[in-house]
Amino acid sequence: MNYFIISIISSFSIALAAILGIIRYPSILKEYRPFIFFIWLGLLNEIVSLIFVFMKKSNSINSNIYVFLEFFLILLLFYMWNSRRIKQVYISLLLTGFCVWIIDNFLLHSLLERNSLFRVYYSFVIVLLSINQINRLIVDNKKNIFRNAMFLIYLTFIVYYSYKTFIEVFYIFHIKFSTYFYTSIVLFLLFINFVANLAYAIAVLCIPKKREFTLPY
Repeated sequence: MNYFIISIISSFSIALAAILGIIRYPSILKEYRPFIFFIWLGLLNEIVSLIFVFMKKSNSINSNIYVFLEFFLILLLFYMWNSRRIKQVYISLLLTGFCVWIIDNFLLHSLLERNSLFRVYYSFVIVLLSINQINRLIVDNKKNIFRNAMFLIYLTFIVYYSYKTFIEVFYIFHIKFSTYFYTSIVLFLLFINFVANLAYAIAVLCIPKKREFTLPY
């Protein structure tokens, strides 16, 4: 199995979560909808990237735009789950992220390049937010935490975006290692991405349903 096939399998493994999201969307709590949008956006980006690959064009532009939209949806998700108690924190993180994205894609580099500065920023922010939230969830949760959609999403965020931060640092500093080394860390990222997408699918199944309102007799 060659590298391209492995990449395709990893990338489009998110389709399962996307399909489950379509099925479950009408019945889930609205607080989880940004997560479903996050999954759909991921699948859309993979489709666009594949089209560009077959057209022998770079997918850097859509990828650079995608990572900012992904960051926005994840911040919105945290905002919804925290009952809007710390609204200023999420607005500050978003505005800072936007400034970093502009600097990375228009001042230091171009949209036509793979730009890692913003990727390191937003991955690091997501990991920190997820660690904070998972600690609170473990303390407050009284039920089976492994069937809790929030816990599964936080845990997946921590694992995936921690590794993303690790990889992007190599691209920022252009650290010279062997081709074999870089191929190995990218292949491991594809594996983590595949597992993360399966975890997202399980999380979609665990999302609570909306409470039905019935009038008292």
